[in-house]
Amino acid sequence: MSNIKFDVKNLNLHYGKFHALKDVNMEIPEKQITAFIGPSGCGKSTFLKCLNRMNDLVEGCNITGDVKLDGEDIFDGMDVNLLRKRVGMVFQNPNPFPMSVYDNIAYGPRTHGIHSKEKLDEIVERSLKQAAIWDELKDRLKKSALGLSGGQQRRVAIAGVIAMHPDFLILDEPSAGLDPIGRREIFSRIWDWYNKGVFSVILVSHNMDDIARLATRLLVMHKGKLVLDGDPMDIFLNHREELKECGVDAPPLTQTLQALKARGIPVPEDAKTTKEAIDRMAKMLGGKKSC
Repeated sequence: MSNIKFDVKNLNLHYGKFHALKDVNMEIPEKQITAFIGPSGCGKSTFLKCLNRMNDLVEGCNITGDVKLDGEDIFDGMDVNLLRKRVGMVFQNPNPFPMSVYDNIAYGPRTHGIHSKEKLDEIVERSLKQAAIWDELKDRLKKSALGLSGGQQRRVAIAGVIAMHPDFLILDEPSAGLDPIGRREIFSRIWDWYNKGVFSVILVSHNMDDIARLATRLLVMHKGKLVLDGDPMDIFLNHREELKECGVDAPPLTQTLQALKARGIPVPEDAKTTKEAIDRMAKMLGGKKSC
């Protein structure tokens, strides 16, 4: 396993009398794509907000247990601004600042002392390229970000976090509101970040196809507890009953391939995409790959 960055032990969180997280224990390594799934209200977003102390802003929130980043307790003396620079988070429905696209991206670097126009220009361009939206917005940098579509606002929010060059990039439903082209582009970027070791990515998604395609590790939460942790395809193939008990299931493609295999049809049940399944079946049958 890669070098461990987050070490979480006996984490409990209460909102007033509601016990939202229950004795959560896990280690999160660097340079991986770690995915969380579970039904709405299971605690996954609440847990991720603990990693950069966004729950500090919630009245009546009480947290016990340990969360350490590189061996340092994030709740005991760590500068919260430095923590949020290192652990950036993009919410499911991000709202841009009422300012230009350029100023939305440059806001974070400016708050951390970068004021050189040349340096900021470089950061803005690089961040928008990494968020797969530079070509769309390079001629609209001085226009208000509020005038962008929902999908564009999401990618501007991602670019704003990337501009801080975090160690971890937490993405809550990264494909929500994106058209098919936007989905492909952002997934391509996430996979590129992983391959190049640029960011450690943590993502939440209700789209199991996205998880199967991207994640290198899968964690399943239910009723505030961590119930499954392992290789995504292993969990999807061998733990479907546990998944169903948690209110989720394997990707539709995996379900279809398993049903075909159960009928005696030789199919690659661990294929992550339809194209991969077709190509592998064609190879098995001595045919040509799909286009």
